[in-house]
Amino acid sequence: MMTMTHQHRHATPCPVSRRTLLKSLGIIGLTAVAGCLGDDEDIDYEPISLTDGQTCAVCGMEIAGHFGPAVQAYYDGEDEPVGFDSLFEFIEYDAQQLATGGERSAAFATDYSRVTYEVTDVDGELYISTHAEVSDFTELELLEFVIDTPVKGAMGYDAIPFGDKEDAQSFAFDHDGSTVDWNSLVDTRR
Repeated sequence: MMTMTHQHRHATPCPVSRRTLLKSLGIIGLTAVAGCLGDDEDIDYEPISLTDGQTCAVCGMEIAGHFGPAVQAYYDGEDEPVGFDSLFEFIEYDAQQLATGGERSAAFATDYSRVTYEVTDVDGELYISTHAEVSDFTELELLEFVIDTPVKGAMGYDAIPFGDKEDAQSFAFDHDGSTVDWNSLVDTRR
């Protein structure tokens, strides 16, 4: 037969109150959970290729199958971007997301300074070629945009983005347009 011995200890007062101890454990627990969920700022958002049948979040058209600049944006820490076949459609969608509490983590658009593009006459209307490979994209805020030209994209008249300001100015000169930065472009659409 086995006997168990119990030692009785006298309780000594704890220098930390029970309330302080519980608060500390709660903070540690929340910190651990936050660490597991990840921090949106630690994610390295990169553009992806939009040539595999992805469709525009606004109109539903296949992005790579139509003329004009492509756009992609990450929202609320998602690991896949939302795609667009028009800058103007993206601006509309982005405004709705931000107005309803959404947060844009990153956005990229076709950089016509990076590609060999074509402006094609189709029945008297000018259209710019689309470019949606991963290497064709640049961060939205780093681009200069050509507006007010007769050159169209997937949804008609659109802004044409360039990573090099001189390229943008040259395109604007050739097509009777003007250039604006990202913030000014958004302001023109309001």
